[in-house]
Order: sequence, then structure tokens, then C-alpha cells
Amino acid sequence: MTELRVAAVQAAYVLMDRQATIDRVVELTAEAAAKGAQLVVFPEVFVPGTPIWIDTQPIWDGDEDWFGLLAENAVVVPAVRERCHRASGGAPAPAVRGGAHDLRSPDRG
Repeated sequence: MTELRVAAVQAAYVLMDRQATIDRVVELTAEAAAKGAQLVVFPEVFVPGTPIWIDTQPIWDGDEDWFGLLAENAVVVPAVRERCHRASGGAPAPAVRGGAHDLRSPDRG
């Protein structure tokens, strides 16, 4: 039977700050890989953070600015994946990141 060491991350993100949260993902991925994790899993919408405003007012009623901020802080997965791979020292420690993804631009993240 093959064994797989998984790190389930429960940590704080920096709400609507893509770069600061990705830096946090890289740091936590490296830490987990150093402890032997072969797979690192992050919560849903970790980058750029949970859109908490959708539970505080009727959807689409004044949400334009918040959703614009969410889209602005969305990530492109390959760029983040490469940073996490380098942070783990090239070790086989893929990270599963929950996030809002921007499919428009290949250089975001």
C-alpha cells in the first residue's frame, strides 16, 4: 500500500491581497514540505480570501466594488504552482490551493 503524507492547512489569509496571500501560501507550502508533506491542501478561496460580503447584503446590491476587488485579486494557477514548487526546494510537494482564478492573464500570481 502506498502512503501519502498530506498537510491540511488552516491558516489566515490576507483578505483581497493576492500577493501577500500567495507569499503566505509559498511560506506554508515550504514549511509543510520540510516536515515531509507530499501534498499540501489549502481551504476554498484561500487566495484572495473568502468573499464575506456576500452574506452581509443582498447579492448584487452594491457588490460591484467588492466583486471587482475579488476579480482583481484572482490568481493564475501555473504561476502560483511554480512558486510553491521552488519553495519546497523542488521536492514533490504539490499544493492544492482554493482560490478565485483569473483565466484572462497568464502572468498573474
